Amino acid sequence: MDFNANKAIYLQIAAYVCDHILLGTWKVEDKLPSVRELAVQLEVNPNTVMRTYDLLQQRNCCQ
Repeated sequence: MDFNANKAIYLQIAAYVCDHILLGTWKVEDKLPSVRELAVQLEVNPNTVMRTYDLLQQRNCCQ
Protein backbone atom coordinates (compact mmCIF):
# COMPACT_ATOMS: atom_id res chain seq x y z
CA MET A 1 0.00 0.00 0.00
CA ASP A 2 1.36 3.40 -0.96
CA PHE A 3 0.62 6.04 1.64
CA ASN A 4 -0.23 9.66 0.89
CA ALA A 5 2.10 12.00 2.78
CA ASN A 6 -0.70 14.56 3.16
CA LYS A 7 -2.95 12.36 5.31
CA ALA A 8 -2.27 10.52 8.56
CA ILE A 9 -1.33 6.88 7.95
CA TYR A 10 -3.81 5.54 10.51
CA LEU A 11 -6.65 7.32 8.66
CA GLN A 12 -5.51 5.80 5.37
CA ILE A 13 -5.43 2.36 6.98
CA ALA A 14 -8.95 2.94 8.34
CA ALA A 15 -10.15 3.69 4.81
CA TYR A 16 -8.33 0.57 3.58
CA VAL A 17 -10.05 -1.62 6.20
CA CYS A 18 -13.49 -0.15 5.47
CA ASP A 19 -12.96 -0.54 1.72
CA HIS A 20 -12.11 -4.22 2.15
CA ILE A 21 -15.24 -4.77 4.22
CA LEU A 22 -17.53 -2.78 1.93
CA LEU A 23 -16.17 -4.48 -1.20
CA GLY A 24 -16.70 -7.89 0.37
CA THR A 25 -13.01 -8.82 0.38
CA TRP A 26 -13.35 -9.20 4.14
CA LYS A 27 -16.74 -10.42 5.32
CA VAL A 28 -18.48 -8.40 8.04
CA GLU A 29 -18.83 -11.44 10.29
CA ASP A 30 -15.15 -12.44 9.85
CA LYS A 31 -12.39 -11.36 12.20
CA LEU A 32 -10.16 -8.55 11.02
CA PRO A 33 -6.49 -9.36 10.58
CA SER A 34 -4.59 -9.12 13.85
CA VAL A 35 -2.69 -5.94 14.61
CA ARG A 36 0.61 -7.65 13.91
CA GLU A 37 -0.66 -9.34 10.74
CA LEU A 38 -1.90 -6.10 9.24
CA ALA A 39 1.20 -4.20 10.36
CA VAL A 40 3.44 -6.71 8.59
CA GLN A 41 1.21 -6.74 5.51
CA LEU A 42 1.18 -2.93 5.23
CA GLU A 43 4.75 -2.49 6.49
CA VAL A 44 3.78 -0.12 9.31
CA ASN A 45 4.31 -0.03 13.05
CA PRO A 46 1.83 -2.20 14.98
CA ASN A 47 0.97 0.85 17.11
CA THR A 48 -0.33 2.55 13.96
CA VAL A 49 -2.67 -0.36 13.26
CA MET A 50 -3.77 -0.37 16.90
CA ARG A 51 -4.59 3.31 16.60
CA THR A 52 -6.60 2.57 13.46
CA TYR A 53 -8.57 -0.23 15.13
CA ASP A 54 -9.24 1.99 18.16
CA LEU A 55 -10.55 4.73 15.86
CA LEU A 56 -12.81 2.34 13.96
CA GLN A 57 -14.17 0.92 17.19
CA GLN A 58 -14.86 4.36 18.67
CA ARG A 59 -16.65 5.54 15.54
CA ASN A 60 -18.44 2.23 14.89
CA CYS A 61 -17.19 2.48 11.32
CA CYS A 62 -18.02 0.01 8.57
CA GLN A 63 -21.19 -1.23 10.23
